[in-house]
Amino acid sequence: MKLFKVTSLFALPLLLPVLLSGCGGAKEDTSTAAPAASQSADASADAAKPADAKAEAGKAETIAAAGLQFAAPTGWKVTNETGKPITVESPDGNTAIILSPVEASKLTASLADFRKTNKSSLKNYKEEAEVKDTINGMEHASQKQTGNDGESDKVTDIGYIKAKSPVVIMILSSKSAEAANAAGTQQILQSMKKA
Repeated sequence: MKLFKVTSLFALPLLLPVLLSGCGGAKEDTSTAAPAASQSADASADAAKPADAKAEAGKAETIAAAGLQFAAPTGWKVTNETGKPITVESPDGNTAIILSPVEASKLTASLADFRKTNKSSLKNYKEEAEVKDTINGMEHASQKQTGNDGESDKVTDIGYIKAKSPVVIMILSSKSAEAANAAGTQQILQSMKKA
């Protein structure tokens, strides 16, 4: 059972104005990730594995305005509509990755606004220290936040990656789905490279 849909994520309606204020409006690539792999002969063995354990690299997606390319695992749904952030949704619908290109001059303010909005929408809010590293030679940072939206425990990871220009990365998940979708989420992040 899906705990929530991407379009009704715990804070997404509150956060979209923040995302859209700094994102580029051009449509980049309207294709979706490759369709899910066909079921294997041993369905019971596959059912016991997390969805991400079976994930294979899907079609490459490009955010031309930011000079960034990534690939979603097979079965993950990519939504790319003109003027909106790109959304990548897990097969179970309980994890979403939102990618929003922003002007370099608006990156710090966009991250601060997102974190502030997220903090005000969650009860029992906690945040970890920001972690900075690199992904395929590009500067990357993220900060994990947890809390409850009144229905269930949520986990967000808010950060950015800098290719030609920055892209805000928001990973939204229910606490119960975080581990099950972690491999797919990491596959997407590690597939990011300059376009």
